Amino acid sequence: MSSSWKILRSDVVIADLALSDLDMEALQSEGVAPNTIEWKSPSDNRIPARGVCDEWAFKVLAYTDLGVNVSGTMTVQVVERAPATWLGESTTVYQYSGFAPIALHPTGRVFTIPGSTFHEFTVRCSSFVGVGATKLRVLYRPLR
Repeated sequence: MSSSWKILRSDVVIADLALSDLDMEALQSEGVAPNTIEWKSPSDNRIPARGVCDEWAFKVLAYTDLGVNVSGTMTVQVVERAPATWLGESTTVYQYSGFAPIALHPTGRVFTIPGSTFHEFTVRCSSFVGVGATKLRVLYRPLR
């Protein structure tokens, strides 16, 4: 039995993607508007029977201000945030590691990544193309 979809990022304003969804892997920063980036920890999403999730599923939905779903494409990338432990245990400095971006990914289509040892993860969205869409919602679930 599959688990239900959970919200990873909600009401991401497409017009703000240039500020909120920077290339964290290259810049090693969350950007100017980090409050729109939401991070989840795999330890909070354990599969009851196994305890550890080996693969994660994600999908991105686009919609209008009225809540109507809109088709479109975008570039998506899963990014991991982990403490930069080489700087000392008491620091709040993070390192950002990204999976290869998926270009021209259609809204609503599922993509998966392996991962049972993440510290925290999010999905970065960029280059959105879709008529009438104003916001994005990123969903995730443990797959197996």
